Amino acid sequence: MSPQTASQMVYDQRGFTLAELVGGLSLIAVLLLASSPVLSEMLASYHLRSATHEVFAELQRSRLAAVMQNNPYRFYAVSGSSAYRIHNDVDGDYLEDDGEVTSRYLDQTGLGVQLASSDVVTFLANGTALGSGSISITDNRGGVRYVEVSSGGSIRIR
Repeated sequence: MSPQTASQMVYDQRGFTLAELVGGLSLIAVLLLASSPVLSEMLASYHLRSATHEVFAELQRSRLAAVMQNNPYRFYAVSGSSAYRIHNDVDGDYLEDDGEVTSRYLDQTGLGVQLASSDVVTFLANGTALGSGSISITDNRGGVRYVEVSSGGSIRIR
């Protein structure tokens, strides 16, 4: 290879100029800004769905525990918060005695997910419910999902 050919190869290699880098990064920034409302909407929807499935799973666990321990379990939401309570009614008197109530919080605390319900869902030892009930899960953008329990004990998301 002659020296002239080697020097031509060096000059034929080309990188990006500062203007090209700034232009490319600006384009990426504009695209990210344009997609941020869509991403935040998707994220809020994900949090609502996740909280709904968490309430569903907790109701299923309460129903199963009522059957396994052969005593009533009550589930109720603390309206306007992400808290709910589970009452393991060991003595079957439907009164909240010391040590029978456990308070829990959704994993979505701080993300604007709140529970509301006027119903107390009570699962009996045979797996049925003492009446029907509904728990609503609301996010900070106004989205609402419901977890419903029938008197037969079936639990579904609506």
